[in-house]
Amino acid sequence: MRKLRILVDMDSTVVDLLGPWLRAYNESYNDDLAISDLHSFRLEGQVRPECGEKILDFLREDGWFRRLGPLPGAIDAVRRLTDRHDVFIVSNPLPSAPYSAGDKRLWLDEHMSFIPHDHVVFTAAKHLLKADVLVDDSPSFIRAYRNDWPDAFIAGISYPYNLSVAGDMDVRAEGHANPVRAWEEIYAGIREYTRIGSRYIPIKPIAAGAM
Repeated sequence: MRKLRILVDMDSTVVDLLGPWLRAYNESYNDDLAISDLHSFRLEGQVRPECGEKILDFLREDGWFRRLGPLPGAIDAVRRLTDRHDVFIVSNPLPSAPYSAGDKRLWLDEHMSFIPHDHVVFTAAKHLLKADVLVDDSPSFIRAYRNDWPDAFIAGISYPYNLSVAGDMDVRAEGHANPVRAWEEIYAGIREYTRIGSRYIPIKPIAAGAM
């Protein structure tokens, strides 16, 4: 079985960022914004006008990223991938959030200590890293990666905001409301890609532990 180099995003892919972020915003601004309402990756234009750019203030808090929980099913799926493949965690360090990189490193130490430190990369230029597989949710990162590496296998959890790049994704796993199922679909797609050695869209997920 071919060993792959796999890049895995953190925010909203492995880490539950949007749930706590929207809860904090809704409580502070008396709103009821949900993930299903987010048709753009940037929240600034989707929140109340009196909030606007201040939505990013939550992410600037010391310890914010460290306190987030994992998406159900994500850690188990990534751990299984590391048993057979070379997995790197690649995350945007968010320059406007000065504590984010340090908090994310501490989060990984706590929740995913099986990932070596030299397999963690903080960069906003993921497309510069050549790999067989990218797992991400960001439209801009997906689009840039597909442009630079047309033969790469790209997978991610489906969110309303990444519908625009569905055609660039080999697996756009359904869905954000059921991350366990989504990660099984991603895992199954990578398994099949490993088996046949080319891009492939799986028909259905393969049970956990089948790889």
